[in-house]
Amino acid sequence: MKAYNIIIVAASLLFAFASCGKTDNPSAGNGNSGNPDTPSVTPGDGNIVMKWENEPQRVCPGAYARVHRLNDGRYMLVYSSGSDGYLRFSTDDCRTWSQPAKVFIATTFKSAAGVNVANAEFAQLSADNPHRPNRIIYAANLRPKNKKTTKTPYSIAIITSDDNGAKWSEINEIYASRTWDDNVEKGCYEPFVLELPDGTVQIYFADETPYYKDGLHYQNISVMESSDGGDTWTKTPRVVSYNSKCRDGMPVAMLLKDKIYVAIEENGLGHTHFRPKIVYSDVADNWKMPVLSTSAYRFNPLKTPIDSDRIYAGAPYLIHTDNYLVLAYLSSEGAAEPGSKNATMEFTVCARNEMSRDGMFAGKMRGKFRPFNIDQTTGRALWGSLCDLGSDTILSVTEWDNVVWTRRGRIVTEKE
Repeated sequence: MKAYNIIIVAASLLFAFASCGKTDNPSAGNGNSGNPDTPSVTPGDGNIVMKWENEPQRVCPGAYARVHRLNDGRYMLVYSSGSDGYLRFSTDDCRTWSQPAKVFIATTFKSAAGVNVANAEFAQLSADNPHRPNRIIYAANLRPKNKKTTKTPYSIAIITSDDNGAKWSEINEIYASRTWDDNVEKGCYEPFVLELPDGTVQIYFADETPYYKDGLHYQNISVMESSDGGDTWTKTPRVVSYNSKCRDGMPVAMLLKDKIYVAIEENGLGHTHFRPKIVYSDVADNWKMPVLSTSAYRFNPLKTPIDSDRIYAGAPYLIHTDNYLVLAYLSSEGAAEPGSKNATMEFTVCARNEMSRDGMFAGKMRGKFRPFNIDQTTGRALWGSLCDLGSDTILSVTEWDNVVWTRRGRIVTEKE
C-alpha cells in the first residue's frame, strides 16, 4: 500500500482590505503584540506538514465571523459588531471584501429590554429548492441587553433575502427561551442553518431552557425545521443530542452523502473541559431519537484524544472539501491555564477516502494545525470557522482582539 503525506500549502494572498480603512494595531486591547502570524512550515502529526503564508489577512472589526460561498460564486461574510449583525461580500475568493452592510438591526426587534445580535451564521438554499430557491437565511442569537432576562428571553431569529443579499426581511423570531426570575445569562445559543436534500431547512442550536427552569445547568442540542423555505417553522424543537447532566453545545452541521454529521462541544463522563465530538443521523432517520452520551451515534473523531482534564477544546467547526474532512476547534494547549480565556484556533484533517464504508471517521482526524499563531499568555483567537473555497482550498476565520482575521491554504496529498 502506498503511503501519503497530507500537506497544507498556503495559496498566495494579496494582503488587501477593500473595506476596513485604516488598520489599527492588532496588539491593542489584549496585550498582544504583532500580527497573529504562523511560521511558513509547521510540523504536524508524523509526516503531516503545513505551509502557510507569512501574514494572515485582517478583515475588519467584528466578532464570531462565518463565511460561505453563494450560488452566484461570490462569498458572503457575516459577523456581529456592537449590537447588530453585518455582512460583506467578496468577488475574489475572499481576498478583499466589500463595504459593510448592517442588515440584522437589533433596534428593529421589539422587546422589553432591547437585544444584541450574536452568533451570526447563514446558508443559501439551493437553486432547485422546491420552496424558496436561492433564499439566504441569516440566523442569529438575540440576547437581552444588560442580561435583562427577567424582561426579554434569549431567542433564535432569522432574516431572509430572496435577491442574493440586496434586501432583507424583518426579523423573524423562530424560537424563544423564557424569562427568568433573576437576570441570568441563560437560554439558547449558536444557531446553524442546514438544507436537506428534499428542501427541508433545519436550524440547530444549543438550548438550556428545558433544564434551567428546574435550576439545572445542563444543555442539549435542538433543531427547528421549515418545510417552506424558511417562511414558517416547527413550533417545538426536537432534541438532537443530550449528555446526561452535562452540556452539549455549539453545533455545526454537515451533510455528506446520506448522513447528517453535527460537530459539538461536549463535557461530562469525568472530563473537566469541553472537547469536540461528532453526533450523526442518517438523513432518512433525521434524529428520530436523541443521541445520548453512550450512543453509537456519538464518537470521538480525533486520532489523538485530547486530555480534557488539562486542555479546553470547545467551539468546533466541521466542513468537507472535495477530498478531505476538516474539523476546527479552540485549544488552550500552550496557555498558562485551561479554558477559553487564552485559547486559539486549531484544526485537524482526515482524507475522505479513509472514511469507513458506513461513513464513519472515528479516530481518523489527525494533525494539529494552527492558522493563527498568538501569544497565549496574553491573547486568544476565538470562535473559529472554516469555509471550503474549492479544489481543497480552505479559509480559516477567527476573531482575534475583536477583529476578524482570515488565512487560506490548500490541502494536498503527496506520495512518499
